[in-house]
Amino acid sequence: MSHRDDELNELLRTTCVPDRTPGYWEEFPLTVLRQLHRPVSPPVDASSSQRLWAWGLGLATACLVLGFFAGFRRGHAVGFSAADVAQSRKIYQEVAALFPDRVQTVLLNGRGSQLVLASDAQRPASAPLLVQICHAGDCRRFITFSGQRVALNGETFEVLSDAEGNVLVVGERLAWSSGEPRKAAAGYHIRATALGEAL
Repeated sequence: MSHRDDELNELLRTTCVPDRTPGYWEEFPLTVLRQLHRPVSPPVDASSSQRLWAWGLGLATACLVLGFFAGFRRGHAVGFSAADVAQSRKIYQEVAALFPDRVQTVLLNGRGSQLVLASDAQRPASAPLLVQICHAGDCRRFITFSGQRVALNGETFEVLSDAEGNVLVVGERLAWSSGEPRKAAAGYHIRATALGEAL
């Protein structure tokens, strides 16, 4: 036995048991059992509560932004936003720089872009056009030119532009014009605009 053990034993012998109420010792075993069977909740540290608060704030911000854009798009369903046009113009300029006078169509989708190129260089008949065609939940967005054909859901559409600057989308079952964008288009939702003069 060490010197510390002797000190501890002496301390235990000389220390008195605290005075308790008469019912305390009878209730003591039940109190211990209740404490043992009580579900334990993990302690919440400040960093996890801050992360939870930040996550909630981020989710609320995302919902506000999505709501704003949904309302903005609903109010501007006829054409494209300035940002859409600017981004499409930039994409076209980059592709046209790589393949001068050979770009026929650029299909834009969430996973990237697909190109349709002419076998030899030929000057486009018009300025580039931005066209989006949606039907039954499937949407395709194209950068193309007057006289080119695009496809959606097995249907082929010819994209044209007229002397007044309108974009026309003509298929077997529809003829749509940006001059009359709200005219029924056989279940299709179409948006189109010119990207500007030949870039």
